[in-house]
Amino acid sequence: MPTLRQVQQRFTADILAYARGHQSPSQAARHLRVPAGVDWQTRLDIYRNGYPARILESLGEAFPATANILGDGSFANLVRRYLAGVDLHSYNLNDVGERLADHCRADPLSEELPFLGDLASLEWAILRAFHSRDREPVDPTAFATYDMEDWERAVLEFQPSLAVVESAWPIRDLRDTMNVDRADIAIDLVDRPQVVLVHRRGLDVDVRVIDRRERDALETMRSGVTLASAMENLHQAGQSPEDVMRMFGAWIADGLITAVRLASAYEPIAKS
Repeated sequence: MPTLRQVQQRFTADILAYARGHQSPSQAARHLRVPAGVDWQTRLDIYRNGYPARILESLGEAFPATANILGDGSFANLVRRYLAGVDLHSYNLNDVGERLADHCRADPLSEELPFLGDLASLEWAILRAFHSRDREPVDPTAFATYDMEDWERAVLEFQPSLAVVESAWPIRDLRDTMNVDRADIAIDLVDRPQVVLVHRRGLDVDVRVIDRRERDALETMRSGVTLASAMENLHQAGQSPEDVMRMFGAWIADGLITAVRLASAYEPIAKS
């Protein structure tokens, strides 16, 4: 007799194979106990069919705009192709869509809908932000006594939920179609790139379009360099200190900054 672990592994492999479209004979069936009058195939099919159905439901909740734009049939087919091509390594359904955006970029649907992968990336960032643990925003009074030397050595730390998604397509507008009837979706896609900032705010997720200047400032500050180095890099890119400080004030107000750390005097000012 196989061990319990071996039976569980065979049962799992059976369900995963079926979800990926393989109709191989069951490796676990002979170990199943079923009530009188019920055959093992019927019992096994409950799990075989229930597993991909639950994943489809979960992905539909995680990627509502993608699912709405595609429609039920096309989205279900996309999910089937996705499951057939990826290995799932988490028991948490919240993780099942981790590679869907990459899959969308290679899927045949992307020929007709080239924005699909970027839209899925945005929806994935929103999902991750929603499930992210908030950190306490920095208290501005904590650095009220900083002098100029302190600020030059300052390194900003940001909320874990913060993400920036950039696309050649208007992905923020496309995401807003998740509750729009498919027949009524009409969005101009031509020459409308968007950079979208995503972060958690309480029990909600804030999703807003930002310009490339703020994107560059955020990417520079989040890279772990000191404020002096960041300001120098941004100045060389054409950004004024006044503009950067206005952004800094907005990030503080939005609770995006969780700490202002002073780098060691022996720590390199810039990272190569």
